[in-house]
Amino acid sequence: MIIKEQISKFFFPNQLNIQKEQELYQKAIDIRNYKNYVSKEIHSDILNSSHLSKFDFIKKFSTLEVENLSGKDKEWAVVEVMSTYRNEFSRIKSLLKFDVFDKVTYTYYKRNTPKHKRGDVLSRKIKHKSTPLSKTLSFLSRYASEGIISYVRNKKDFQDENVKMFYKTMNEHIEKYGEERLLQIAISKRNRILNSIRLHNFNSLSFKSQTRIQNNIYGDNKNKKSILDGFITVGGYKNYKKGLNIPIKLSNKYHGKNKSYSKTYIVQYDSFNKLKRIIITKEVEKELPEGNNSYIGVDLNIKNNLFTTSDGDTIDYDRNLMGGYVKFLGKLDNRKSKSLSKKRTKKYEFWQTRIQNHIIEKTVGLIKLIKSKEGNHIILEDLDLISSLKSKNLDFNINNGRLIRLLNLSSIKHRIRRIAHRYGMNVSFVQSEYTSQCCPLCGNIDSNNRKTQEDFICTSCGHSLNADHNSAINIRNRVLADVLRDKLLSFDGVEWNCKDNLGHEKVKNIIFDFFNDQEGYDLERFENS
Repeated sequence: MIIKEQISKFFFPNQLNIQKEQELYQKAIDIRNYKNYVSKEIHSDILNSSHLSKFDFIKKFSTLEVENLSGKDKEWAVVEVMSTYRNEFSRIKSLLKFDVFDKVTYTYYKRNTPKHKRGDVLSRKIKHKSTPLSKTLSFLSRYASEGIISYVRNKKDFQDENVKMFYKTMNEHIEKYGEERLLQIAISKRNRILNSIRLHNFNSLSFKSQTRIQNNIYGDNKNKKSILDGFITVGGYKNYKKGLNIPIKLSNKYHGKNKSYSKTYIVQYDSFNKLKRIIITKEVEKELPEGNNSYIGVDLNIKNNLFTTSDGDTIDYDRNLMGGYVKFLGKLDNRKSKSLSKKRTKKYEFWQTRIQNHIIEKTVGLIKLIKSKEGNHIILEDLDLISSLKSKNLDFNINNGRLIRLLNLSSIKHRIRRIAHRYGMNVSFVQSEYTSQCCPLCGNIDSNNRKTQEDFICTSCGHSLNADHNSAINIRNRVLADVLRDKLLSFDGVEWNCKDNLGHEKVKNIIFDFFNDQEGYDLERFENS
């Protein structure tokens, strides 16, 4: 099967004159100032901004006339700012709720236990539920403004019975508790949440834009006697009506003979505000083999091993290397001055490049390991590693969220997919729900199955295994088992992806039904694998 894929290529300026460099620099300054302006506008009205779509943002801000900036310059700047606030928008929507704690269960040691164990919590179960009153307060916290109560009371045109009942219930609560009291509670919570949202400032000069010139963005230098290989031509510069030509170095081995690049480009500056490189993308066709069915599940984590396969193989990142990086960052955190010296900036960039190359090396190692085992189809969790995790990593004494950012693991699944495609291997994604809690033999799903981070012991059948190895087997079995695969995943002809709108409970019920269907479940098959 032929697929089309976007790949990015780096182009390094070669003998760029001062005038052209100054034009690019001024454009970068103007775009940075514009991004900071948009950021302040979004932050000043963060609640209403959280309801806007990408199109709404572009329509709202790109109409503003800014000297030296084209429409595409402003459009890409707005999209970048909106992307930085995406997590805040999600946080606002999730926190503007008045859920009720349904049940909190604590289990303690008895009083006759030793003092060092007394009072330790063995289990804690919290269930959240919504009540009619909590739904009313949630509605008011999101939409409360002048006249909202009158709007709720006078709302008459209902086409949906559930909506009609919701507004009726709201009116009953307003009459019972008083509109002033409910609004005070709702707005008080909203203000606490909105005041915790920080303003994003943009300091980097790097920017993304799109040229509107008719010619190709890349062109070879037709003067064979010239030392310049070619040019990248970008529009939107007032002193260069036909486009600004940036001379670049060219490598046919790296850039390839196909020069049909897209018109979107990225100009990158280093920490010293020096022009570093131009990045442009092109579409390439790749052939993925059909019928790749030698499946290998891979579990990704940062606490034990970086990768664990369903065959039990492990690949870890260099803990000593990471320890040295964390030690260096600790020195930066403890410095008195907030600004970095040139020496420290250079060393910081050195560490970042070293860590990035190390993770790429480990990812390639994973692909080669699977290929050596005659595997040709990798199964991964469709898991978004959260860089805001606050749990402590004991190996390096830093938050796991910061460790994820330092290792740049938030996009690692896409890197695995790109590299695997180069090796002619397929990559599919399955739901992450219950892969670490489910027993692959009996199907028992219980959080107590994972007694520790390292060990999995089923509370039902007693099956025991390394916890990461067990997760990798569950990941693989989501594709290996026909019934699970058909109900949980969608197929594009070559690879599987998660079906949309399958919540935790739906996934759990599908797994439960599968393991209770004795006709569709071959226990010996999974035990042997």
